[in-house]
Amino acid sequence: GRKALEIITSKYSKVPEPEFPGHVILEQYQAQVGAALRPAFSPDTPSHITAFACQVCSAWIGCGVARDL
Repeated sequence: GRKALEIITSKYSKVPEPEFPGHVILEQYQAQVGAALRPAFSPDTPSHITAFACQVCSAWIGCGVARDL
């Protein structure tokens, strides 16, 4: 999961969205990525899962897809 998301993020983070100039194609998946990660931040989640989710969030933000936080 995490490795696949890292690969997708690195390969597609700079691909422009053809229908919306000034945006990248991965922006349309922010809601799905957020929904998939949200449970990892609940209090009953094991810490290694939360740490993994933090790495994914960091990669997502760091690649420039999430600009309006």
